[in-house]
Amino acid sequence: MSVTNAMEKTRLALHHIGKSLFAQSTELCNPAMNNGLPPTLAATDPSLNYHGKGIDTAIASYIAELSCTTRIDAVSRDA
Repeated sequence: MSVTNAMEKTRLALHHIGKSLFAQSTELCNPAMNNGLPPTLAATDPSLNYHGKGIDTAIASYIAELSCTTRIDAVSRDA
């Protein structure tokens, strides 16, 4: 029983770390919240440089996989 309890807590901890990572990356990519960084973290013209969009998509898919693995609905909870 103790191994099951430990793995449950590990699973939930990984989910919360992923949620925190997603929230931080969302704040970095959102120009209204990132204290003056260019939109989508573009080094040049934001309409031509979309490397930050790939990071945002990767983090969103990562949190979706963690939510599926931990069987927690990330949409219904606060991110």
